[in-house]
Amino acid sequence: MAPEPDIAAALAVTATTPVLHIRSTSWTASGQRCDVYDTWVRSDVVPLEVNVDAGGQ
Repeated sequence: MAPEPDIAAALAVTATTPVLHIRSTSWTASGQRCDVYDTWVRSDVVPLEVNVDAGGQ
């Protein structure tokens, strides 16, 4: 995904450089939102590993 110009400037890349855009929400067992974030990642700088657990479903 190409970043907006302000995000590209913050990441020190051009506006056409592909970067990862991650939006995440975590929930408690009772259904309350406990963590929300929106981040942009340069995968050439930060290695990323994703592990998902469906909670035994």
